[in-house]
Amino acid sequence: MERYEISTKGMPTWGQVKKGLMPEVLDKALKLAEPTLLLVAPTKRKSKVEAINMHPAFRDQNDTFTYKLKNNNLWNGGKLKSENKWRVSIVEGVQDVQKDEAIYDGKRTNYDMSELWVKKYENQSLDVMNDVDTYLTLMMKALAECKPIDSLTWTVLNSKNLTRSSRVSGGWWSHTRVHLDRAIPGFANEILRLRGLVGVEVKS
Repeated sequence: MERYEISTKGMPTWGQVKKGLMPEVLDKALKLAEPTLLLVAPTKRKSKVEAINMHPAFRDQNDTFTYKLKNNNLWNGGKLKSENKWRVSIVEGVQDVQKDEAIYDGKRTNYDMSELWVKKYENQSLDVMNDVDTYLTLMMKALAECKPIDSLTWTVLNSKNLTRSSRVSGGWWSHTRVHLDRAIPGFANEILRLRGLVGVEVKS
């Protein structure tokens, strides 16, 4: 947060977060390849993009590419407004989520594969990352460590509110910039992935 000059006003304390890390939460989190604790600030998605642009991790880093960032169906799980409070989650933080041969067969569409990824995580009692604010927070952490996520893959960010006719939103790192773009649901993209997530309830 300090690196990206994001205000920590109202941010939960470590003591508050720790109380939310109940055994059942940790049991779920341990199913992830690289469980990563995130505190997602209640700032607008545009401001998170601007923070990444103003504090590049690499000398040749270019500004983030964004597609219709105001579109809530693409970037906010279909919700009209973002929650005006800090959120705490444990997410899949591995650089590139491993391919699942049972999901990608060269024929299934982006829509069908997204559904199968959601079901795969649900079968493990896991939720999925379904908004750009969480993704951008994870990307900030990854860039600060000079290990950008999704350099070989792309993460779907609207899988839970996706329809067969709507665009598939996703994020990835390509060469010198973060991309927040869309894909056609009827195509089949071999590098499509989803990231598991476990919500952490934090009480004041």
